[in-house]
Amino acid sequence: MKSSSNACEFLKEKERELNFLDGEEKYTAIMDFGDEIPVIENHLITEQNKVPGCVSGVYISHEFIDGRIYFKGRSDSVIVKGYLSLLIQALSGLTSKDIENTEQCIETFVEKTNISKSLTPSRANALGNIFKMMKEKANEKQ
Repeated sequence: MKSSSNACEFLKEKERELNFLDGEEKYTAIMDFGDEIPVIENHLITEQNKVPGCVSGVYISHEFIDGRIYFKGRSDSVIVKGYLSLLIQALSGLTSKDIENTEQCIETFVEKTNISKSLTPSRANALGNIFKMMKEKANEKQ
């Protein structure tokens, strides 16, 4: 079974990958992560699934299977789509408690990769807004 430690290890691996890259290469890699996103179905692109605080259209759907949550998403911004994909890959398959336990890992990932350093403030806040919504969805009734 997947746990918060699996999610943290996944983020550490992505951190190592990104830290081997410089400037534009790092952002290209983040954009490439977006190619691995489980795509939300069109009928689930609703206001209820829209991530608040994001300038671009960012949507997250979820479903619970055997007490574990699985996410899908979409973003109009390729960089934000990369962030979204990273979080979906890290957090899908976890319990709501496990997702709560990943918060420090995500903060460490952002800090050690410096990914928000040269982004606009709205894009820099996107990862936090996405994580907040994913936590809220994980805490909904199953």
